[in-house]
Amino acid sequence: MMKLLEETCDRSKGICERIIAYVYSIVGSRKCVVVNGEEFLIGRRIAEGAFSYVYVTQSKRTGKHFALKRIITQTKEQRQGVNWEIQVHETFNHPNLLKLYGFVTERQNGGADVTSLLFPLCTRGSLESALQRKRPQKSGVFFTESESIRYLNQVCEGLKLFHNHSPAWAHMDIKPGNVLLDSRGKPVLMDFGSTSIARKTPKSRSEALHIQEWAAENCSMPYRAPELFEVKSQVKLTESVDIWSLGCFLYGGLFFSLKSHTHTRTHTQIQVRTRIWILPF
Repeated sequence: MMKLLEETCDRSKGICERIIAYVYSIVGSRKCVVVNGEEFLIGRRIAEGAFSYVYVTQSKRTGKHFALKRIITQTKEQRQGVNWEIQVHETFNHPNLLKLYGFVTERQNGGADVTSLLFPLCTRGSLESALQRKRPQKSGVFFTESESIRYLNQVCEGLKLFHNHSPAWAHMDIKPGNVLLDSRGKPVLMDFGSTSIARKTPKSRSEALHIQEWAAENCSMPYRAPELFEVKSQVKLTESVDIWSLGCFLYGGLFFSLKSHTHTRTHTQIQVRTRIWILPF
Protein backbone atom coordinates (compact mmCIF):
# COMPACT_ATOMS: atom_id res chain seq x y z
CA MET A 1 0.00 0.00 0.00
CA MET A 2 2.73 2.45 0.98
CA LYS A 3 4.70 1.70 -2.19
CA LEU A 4 1.68 2.46 -4.34
CA LEU A 5 1.10 5.73 -2.52
CA GLU A 6 4.75 6.69 -2.89
CA GLU A 7 4.66 6.04 -6.65
CA THR A 8 1.52 8.13 -6.98
CA CYS A 9 3.31 10.99 -5.24
CA ASP A 10 5.25 11.67 -8.42
CA ARG A 11 1.99 12.86 -9.99
CA SER A 12 0.50 14.70 -7.04
CA LYS A 13 3.24 15.06 -4.49
CA GLY A 14 1.59 17.38 -2.02
CA ILE A 15 -1.65 15.41 -1.63
CA CYS A 16 0.07 12.02 -1.41
CA GLU A 17 2.57 13.18 1.16
CA ARG A 18 -0.34 14.13 3.39
CA ILE A 19 -2.05 10.75 2.81
CA ILE A 20 1.13 8.82 3.63
CA ALA A 21 1.66 10.87 6.75
CA TYR A 22 -1.95 10.19 7.77
CA VAL A 23 -1.63 6.41 7.36
CA TYR A 24 1.60 6.30 9.31
CA SER A 25 0.05 8.49 12.00
CA ILE A 26 -2.80 6.02 12.43
CA VAL A 27 -0.88 2.75 12.70
CA GLY A 28 2.62 3.71 13.72
CA SER A 29 2.71 6.87 15.75
CA ARG A 30 1.53 5.52 19.08
CA LYS A 31 4.28 4.31 21.38
CA CYS A 32 2.06 2.15 23.55
CA VAL A 33 -1.28 0.35 23.52
CA VAL A 34 -3.45 -1.09 26.27
CA VAL A 35 -4.75 -4.65 25.77
CA ASN A 36 -6.72 -6.49 28.47
CA GLY A 37 -5.91 -3.68 30.89
CA GLU A 38 -2.15 -4.09 30.41
CA GLU A 39 0.13 -1.54 28.74
CA PHE A 40 2.46 -2.61 25.93
CA LEU A 41 5.29 -0.62 24.36
CA ILE A 42 5.28 -0.68 20.56
CA GLY A 43 8.70 -1.42 19.06
CA ARG A 44 10.06 -2.02 15.58
CA ARG A 45 7.91 -3.06 12.64
CA ILE A 46 8.61 -6.65 11.50
CA ALA A 47 5.95 -7.22 8.82
CA GLU A 48 3.25 -5.43 6.86
CA GLY A 49 0.29 -6.15 4.64
CA ALA A 50 -2.13 -4.11 2.57
CA PHE A 51 -3.93 -2.64 5.60
CA SER A 52 -1.96 -4.00 8.53
CA TYR A 53 1.41 -3.77 10.25
CA VAL A 54 3.04 -6.14 12.73
CA TYR A 55 5.29 -4.83 15.48
CA VAL A 56 7.41 -6.28 18.24
CA THR A 57 5.81 -5.11 21.47
CA GLN A 58 6.81 -5.42 25.11
CA SER A 59 4.77 -5.65 28.27
CA LYS A 60 5.61 -2.76 30.58
CA ARG A 61 4.67 -4.95 33.56
CA THR A 62 6.65 -8.13 32.81
CA GLY A 63 9.10 -7.11 30.07
CA LYS A 64 7.98 -10.05 27.94
CA HIS A 65 7.88 -9.56 24.16
CA PHE A 66 4.89 -10.19 21.92
CA ALA A 67 3.79 -9.56 18.34
CA LEU A 68 1.21 -6.82 17.80
CA LYS A 69 -0.79 -6.77 14.57
CA ARG A 70 -2.42 -3.39 13.93
CA ILE A 71 -5.19 -3.36 11.32
CA ILE A 72 -6.70 -0.18 9.91
CA THR A 73 -10.36 -0.39 8.88
CA GLN A 74 -12.53 2.27 7.27
CA THR A 75 -15.55 0.36 5.93
CA LYS A 76 -18.20 -1.91 7.39
CA GLU A 77 -16.85 -4.85 5.36
CA GLN A 78 -13.32 -4.33 6.65
CA ARG A 79 -14.53 -4.21 10.25
CA GLN A 80 -16.55 -7.39 9.71
CA GLY A 81 -13.42 -9.05 8.34
CA VAL A 82 -11.42 -8.16 11.45
CA ASN A 83 -14.22 -9.37 13.72
CA TRP A 84 -14.34 -12.65 11.82
CA GLU A 85 -10.57 -13.14 12.17
CA ILE A 86 -10.88 -12.56 15.93
CA GLN A 87 -13.79 -15.01 16.15
CA VAL A 88 -11.81 -17.78 14.44
CA HIS A 89 -8.84 -17.24 16.77
CA GLU A 90 -11.05 -17.34 19.84
CA THR A 91 -12.72 -20.57 18.69
CA PHE A 92 -9.55 -22.66 18.91
CA ASN A 93 -6.87 -23.40 21.48
CA HIS A 94 -4.17 -25.63 20.00
CA PRO A 95 -0.35 -25.53 20.15
CA ASN A 96 -0.08 -25.51 16.35
CA LEU A 97 -2.53 -22.62 15.88
CA LEU A 98 -1.48 -19.03 16.60
CA LYS A 99 -2.97 -17.95 19.91
CA LEU A 100 -4.70 -14.60 20.27
CA TYR A 101 -4.00 -13.15 23.72
CA GLY A 102 -6.28 -10.15 23.34
CA PHE A 103 -7.35 -7.24 21.17
CA VAL A 104 -8.49 -3.65 21.34
CA THR A 105 -10.14 -1.35 18.79
CA GLU A 106 -9.52 2.41 18.83
CA ARG A 107 -11.36 5.07 16.84
CA GLN A 108 -9.06 7.54 15.05
CA ASN A 109 -9.60 11.04 13.76
CA GLY A 110 -11.31 10.86 10.38
CA GLY A 111 -13.49 7.86 11.20
CA ALA A 112 -10.97 5.06 10.74
CA ASP A 113 -10.56 2.31 13.32
CA VAL A 114 -7.33 0.58 14.32
CA THR A 115 -7.66 -2.88 15.84
CA SER A 116 -4.60 -4.22 17.66
CA LEU A 117 -4.28 -8.00 17.99
CA LEU A 118 -1.79 -9.36 20.53
CA PHE A 119 -0.02 -12.63 19.65
CA PRO A 120 2.99 -14.58 20.92
CA LEU A 121 6.24 -13.56 19.25
CA CYS A 122 7.56 -16.43 17.10
CA THR A 123 11.23 -15.52 17.03
CA ARG A 124 12.25 -17.80 14.17
CA GLY A 125 9.93 -16.14 11.67
CA SER A 126 7.98 -18.06 9.05
CA LEU A 127 8.79 -21.22 7.12
CA GLU A 128 8.99 -19.00 4.04
CA SER A 129 11.79 -16.96 5.61
CA ALA A 130 13.52 -20.17 6.73
CA LEU A 131 13.41 -21.39 3.13
CA GLN A 132 14.83 -18.08 1.96
CA ARG A 133 17.74 -18.45 4.37
CA LYS A 134 18.46 -21.95 3.09
CA ARG A 135 18.26 -20.93 -0.57
CA PRO A 136 21.90 -19.77 -0.95
CA GLN A 137 23.09 -23.24 0.03
CA LYS A 138 21.82 -24.56 -3.33
CA SER A 139 21.82 -28.13 -2.08
CA GLY A 140 18.73 -29.07 -4.09
CA VAL A 141 16.77 -29.97 -0.96
CA PHE A 142 15.81 -27.26 1.51
CA PHE A 143 14.23 -29.19 4.38
CA THR A 144 15.00 -32.86 4.84
CA GLU A 145 12.23 -35.35 4.28
CA SER A 146 11.85 -35.92 8.03
CA GLU A 147 11.72 -32.16 8.70
CA SER A 148 9.10 -31.60 6.01
CA ILE A 149 6.94 -34.48 7.25
CA ARG A 150 7.20 -33.19 10.82
CA TYR A 151 6.10 -29.69 9.79
CA LEU A 152 3.27 -31.10 7.68
CA ASN A 153 2.06 -33.39 10.46
CA GLN A 154 1.93 -30.63 13.05
CA VAL A 155 0.19 -28.19 10.70
CA CYS A 156 -2.36 -30.93 10.00
CA GLU A 157 -2.92 -31.38 13.74
CA GLY A 158 -3.94 -27.74 13.97
CA LEU A 159 -5.89 -27.72 10.72
CA LYS A 160 -7.90 -30.71 11.90
CA LEU A 161 -9.77 -28.39 14.26
CA PHE A 162 -10.90 -26.27 11.31
CA HIS A 163 -12.20 -29.26 9.39
CA ASN A 164 -13.85 -30.84 12.45
CA HIS A 165 -15.62 -27.60 13.36
CA SER A 166 -19.39 -27.54 12.93
CA PRO A 167 -19.92 -26.34 10.29
CA ALA A 168 -16.60 -27.34 8.74
CA TRP A 169 -14.20 -24.46 8.09
CA ALA A 170 -11.39 -24.24 5.57
CA HIS A 171 -8.29 -22.12 6.21
CA MET A 172 -8.06 -21.30 2.46
CA ASP A 173 -4.49 -19.92 2.46
CA ILE A 174 -2.06 -22.56 3.70
CA LYS A 175 1.49 -21.76 2.59
CA PRO A 176 4.99 -21.52 4.14
CA GLY A 177 4.51 -17.78 4.68
CA ASN A 178 1.52 -18.48 6.94
CA VAL A 179 3.34 -20.97 9.16
CA LEU A 180 5.49 -19.47 11.94
CA LEU A 181 8.23 -21.21 13.90
CA ASP A 182 8.37 -20.62 17.64
CA SER A 183 11.59 -20.56 19.69
CA ARG A 184 11.67 -24.38 19.75
CA GLY A 185 11.03 -24.75 16.02
CA LYS A 186 7.40 -25.79 16.41
CA PRO A 187 5.24 -24.80 13.40
CA VAL A 188 2.25 -22.58 14.15
CA LEU A 189 -0.44 -21.89 11.54
CA MET A 190 -1.55 -18.26 11.34
CA ASP A 191 -3.56 -15.73 9.29
CA PHE A 192 -7.16 -16.79 9.89
CA GLY A 193 -8.71 -13.87 8.03
CA SER A 194 -9.20 -15.99 4.92
CA THR A 195 -11.03 -18.76 6.80
CA SER A 196 -14.47 -19.55 5.40
CA ILE A 197 -17.25 -22.09 5.56
CA ALA A 198 -15.76 -25.12 3.79
CA ARG A 199 -18.79 -26.85 2.30
CA LYS A 200 -20.75 -24.76 -0.13
CA THR A 201 -22.50 -25.31 -3.44
CA PRO A 202 -23.04 -22.19 -5.57
CA LYS A 203 -26.59 -22.20 -6.89
CA SER A 204 -26.05 -19.81 -9.79
CA ARG A 205 -23.33 -18.56 -12.12
CA SER A 206 -23.19 -15.22 -10.32
CA GLU A 207 -22.71 -16.93 -6.96
CA ALA A 208 -19.95 -19.11 -8.45
CA LEU A 209 -18.21 -16.03 -9.85
CA HIS A 210 -18.42 -14.33 -6.47
CA ILE A 211 -16.64 -17.28 -4.81
CA GLN A 212 -14.07 -17.35 -7.61
CA GLU A 213 -13.30 -13.65 -7.25
CA TRP A 214 -13.07 -13.98 -3.48
CA ALA A 215 -10.60 -16.86 -3.86
CA ALA A 216 -8.49 -14.81 -6.29
CA GLU A 217 -8.15 -12.11 -3.63
CA ASN A 218 -7.68 -14.30 -0.56
CA CYS A 219 -6.02 -17.57 -1.63
CA SER A 220 -2.38 -17.40 -2.76
CA MET A 221 -2.17 -18.58 -6.35
CA PRO A 222 0.59 -21.25 -6.16
CA TYR A 223 -1.28 -23.00 -3.33
CA ARG A 224 -4.85 -22.49 -4.57
CA ALA A 225 -6.90 -25.60 -5.32
CA PRO A 226 -7.85 -26.12 -9.01
CA GLU A 227 -11.59 -25.94 -8.32
CA LEU A 228 -11.17 -22.36 -7.11
CA PHE A 229 -9.74 -21.06 -10.38
CA GLU A 230 -12.98 -21.60 -12.28
CA VAL A 231 -15.81 -22.20 -9.84
CA LYS A 232 -18.84 -23.86 -11.41
CA SER A 233 -22.44 -23.61 -10.25
CA GLN A 234 -23.99 -26.71 -8.68
CA VAL A 235 -20.51 -28.15 -7.95
CA LYS A 236 -19.83 -28.65 -4.24
CA LEU A 237 -16.73 -27.15 -2.66
CA THR A 238 -15.33 -28.75 0.52
CA GLU A 239 -12.40 -28.57 2.91
CA SER A 240 -10.45 -30.58 0.33
CA VAL A 241 -9.21 -27.21 -0.99
CA ASP A 242 -6.89 -27.20 2.04
CA ILE A 243 -5.61 -30.68 1.18
CA TRP A 244 -4.37 -29.44 -2.19
CA SER A 245 -2.62 -26.54 -0.45
CA LEU A 246 -1.01 -28.96 2.00
CA GLY A 247 0.45 -30.95 -0.90
CA CYS A 248 1.97 -27.78 -2.36
CA PHE A 249 3.17 -26.83 1.13
CA LEU A 250 4.98 -30.15 1.50
CA TYR A 251 6.61 -29.91 -1.92
CA GLY A 252 7.67 -26.35 -1.24
CA GLY A 253 9.35 -27.40 2.00
CA LEU A 254 11.46 -29.92 0.15
CA PHE A 255 12.33 -27.96 -2.96
CA PHE A 256 11.65 -24.29 -2.08
CA SER A 257 8.75 -22.12 -3.30
CA LEU A 258 9.02 -19.20 -5.66
CA LYS A 259 6.81 -16.22 -4.96
CA SER A 260 3.42 -16.20 -6.61
CA HIS A 261 4.13 -13.19 -8.82
CA THR A 262 6.47 -15.33 -10.94
CA HIS A 263 3.44 -17.18 -12.33
CA THR A 264 0.67 -15.49 -14.22
CA ARG A 265 -2.94 -16.39 -13.58
CA THR A 266 -3.45 -17.46 -17.20
CA HIS A 267 -0.43 -19.76 -17.11
CA THR A 268 -1.62 -21.39 -13.90
CA GLN A 269 -5.17 -21.84 -15.17
CA ILE A 270 -3.96 -23.54 -18.36
CA GLN A 271 -1.85 -25.95 -16.33
CA VAL A 272 -4.81 -26.85 -14.12
CA ARG A 273 -7.33 -27.21 -16.93
CA THR A 274 -5.08 -29.46 -19.00
CA ARG A 275 -4.08 -31.45 -15.90
CA ILE A 276 -0.44 -30.73 -16.71
CA TRP A 277 0.17 -29.24 -13.30
CA ILE A 278 3.74 -28.07 -12.77
CA LEU A 279 4.13 -27.14 -9.13
CA PRO A 280 5.22 -23.50 -8.98
CA PHE A 281 8.33 -23.91 -6.89
